[in-house]
Amino acid sequence: MTTTSAAPRAGRVPRAGAYRWRESRWRRPGVWQRWDGLRWSEAAYAAYPERLHDPRPFSSYEPLPMTRRERLLEIAVELEVLDGADVVHEGADGVVLAHRRRVNHLGHGLLTLLTGGVWGFVWVAMCLARREDRVRWEVDPWGSVWTTSLR
Repeated sequence: MTTTSAAPRAGRVPRAGAYRWRESRWRRPGVWQRWDGLRWSEAAYAAYPERLHDPRPFSSYEPLPMTRRERLLEIAVELEVLDGADVVHEGADGVVLAHRRRVNHLGHGLLTLLTGGVWGFVWVAMCLARREDRVRWEVDPWGSVWTTSLR
């Protein structure tokens, strides 16, 4: 008689925008997370940050008015633009921001010196092939601003 180990059951993939309460280890408080289509992530900004660490569901709170939610999103986007992001698209559901990847010129310069100029080709290629990472920012009815990485 042979036994085979059963394959683990495939977990159900949550729908985008689903919330979950994440108990934390190491004596840190738990936190609410949201599925962004790729992974569970925490809120970037919140009108009431203490609610993110309260295990009660968001639906138990009263939703914020639309004008206040729009203002929260504006503030979050302004802070990201000050950090070097570019606004790509503004829509009814949220804002898409683009961040250019930075090249560490000091590190590449040192590697170019250490390798006798060979690393210079890699350095030039990295400067020419800089990509931008796009992220969608949206605010939920309870005033938490969430990010979704776009592919």
